[in-house]
Amino acid sequence: MRMKTRTITAFLAMAALAVMTALAIPADAAGNGLGGLGALPSDPAKVKVVASTSPTIQTSPLDLTLIDVGTVKDVPRETVIMLDDGAVYRLENIRVPVNYFPVVKEYLKKTLIGKKVGIYANEDGYAKQYDQGGNKVGHVVTVDGVWVQADLVQKGMVWATSGITNRDLIQPLYNYEDKARRQNLGLWSDSQYTLKNSKTIQNTYNTFQVFQDVAKSDRMTSMYIFINFGSNYKKDFTISLRRTVCLAFRHSAKLGIEPKTWIGYPIRIRGWVERHNGPMIQLTYPEQLEYVDPDMPGYAKGMMYNK
Repeated sequence: MRMKTRTITAFLAMAALAVMTALAIPADAAGNGLGGLGALPSDPAKVKVVASTSPTIQTSPLDLTLIDVGTVKDVPRETVIMLDDGAVYRLENIRVPVNYFPVVKEYLKKTLIGKKVGIYANEDGYAKQYDQGGNKVGHVVTVDGVWVQADLVQKGMVWATSGITNRDLIQPLYNYEDKARRQNLGLWSDSQYTLKNSKTIQNTYNTFQVFQDVAKSDRMTSMYIFINFGSNYKKDFTISLRRTVCLAFRHSAKLGIEPKTWIGYPIRIRGWVERHNGPMIQLTYPEQLEYVDPDMPGYAKGMMYNK
């Protein structure tokens, strides 16, 4: 245990400056700490993601806790690495399109095998951070300062994604994704995976998609709120959310955000497309949604920038 503690301490000393340099994050006068969100790579897109319930805005893996250090021995899957001591970790907050499985796996083998890396995770929720296969999850940083998830996202090899229990660093990853999307890199030049609108989302059932268009109307039942993106809610794309989910939105941004304020504005959402009359994505947590219009109510009040 003492040897592992010394190894982690040594990695922190070597990698911290490299990470800050790679991400253009300035250190303070003592050489410690991180700059603000604006220190991330510049991005002219004016986009906001609904703020996390976390009181701290995380901007890089250095905002998390370094929980392990080791040399990468193998890449068993496109999102899984194995260290030299046998520890297995899944790369958190990314999703790989099916057609990109072999591409991403080969890329990680080429760039990571034999290289020392650090695994960063949210210490508060670390005990619960396992995937369905029982592997621990985290963010991976090489000793020379490459944040692996960001590297894959900015090359257009993967989507940035999150879930109810794994929202760490999704905001800066959206920043990198915006850059790749504007440049039509990788999956963003592929009609199967690129940004969808009300027309192109049709017939994409049972796939993961990123959707953006103008909300047209809302409809409510005793348990659900539906946001419609066309004149016929039985055929056009719809977002559904339980009324209880609205409480999470109110708490996350402290604004009393109501879905009805989205009507007439473009919004971006990502998730699994289901068939309920027409195509539908269920909105289950705030970070699934991004605001893209500065004139939208609530845009400028307490939410995080995608710069």
